[in-house]
Amino acid sequence: MKKRSTIGWLAEFAGEKKSLYAASVILAAVGVVCSVVPYVLMSNMVTNLIDGNRDCATS
Repeated sequence: MKKRSTIGWLAEFAGEKKSLYAASVILAAVGVVCSVVPYVLMSNMVTNLIDGNRDCATS
């Protein structure tokens, strides 16, 4: 018996809903990126404050 790859196992598991499964994986990745954005923005603000720049309009 040939051992299946993880991708092959997932494709068989998803069955007829492969497009929905792929969409859920893509949306999960987008969610992770969106959850990191506030941390990046806050680090930029803190860096500007440490540098003595108190103007919110410049980055």
